[in-house]
Amino acid sequence: MSSKFETAHEGWDAAWSTDKGRENWITPDPFVTGTMPVLKDRGCVAIADVGCGVGRHAMYFASQGMTVTGVDESGTGLGFLENEAEKAGYDITTAKASFTNLPFDDASLDAILSFNVIYHGNGDTVSRAISETRRCLRAGSIFFGTLLSKRNSDFQLGEEVDTDTFLRTHGFDEGHPHYYANASDVVRLMDGFELLALSDNVHRRPDSWHWHFVAEAV
Repeated sequence: MSSKFETAHEGWDAAWSTDKGRENWITPDPFVTGTMPVLKDRGCVAIADVGCGVGRHAMYFASQGMTVTGVDESGTGLGFLENEAEKAGYDITTAKASFTNLPFDDASLDAILSFNVIYHGNGDTVSRAISETRRCLRAGSIFFGTLLSKRNSDFQLGEEVDTDTFLRTHGFDEGHPHYYANASDVVRLMDGFELLALSDNVHRRPDSWHWHFVAEAV
């Protein structure tokens, strides 16, 4: 069951229902495509796109011959992904589930992506999401994705509802909690993982800093 902090999917469920809401979330992010050589070098086959939205990365993974499951709490996003996968001839499994309660057996996956997802909550949300991710991965598997940086211009805007956790003041997930971290926070949160790469990057708008991480399950 989601906690009171895990509510952002409600806003995104509405967003995914329109062309306008989906328009910026169709093309795979270069960080994700750029991590593919790491996945291939390690022989990753079974991958989950956790918080898949409308499925831009799930579709990309399928195009690379991987066995893909798209996970999201948005039924609208999953429905769009299912339709796109059918049109493309991809066999992508979908599951409506929270990122803190994943529908996978222990040590059953080679890789998990969580892109712009697990920071939708508070610090405890992020910690539980990472713990759940580790449960589902085999030792040596790859966890990669993003977290919000304290350099982000939204940090400390809106109501602070928990430590380093603020209600978003704009966008599809306006009014929903977001957790912000610095580098030492990321290192601390990655219990059960060894960080292979960590960088702070601007996304589409100025000062929209996000941590990009690649980690190995240990």
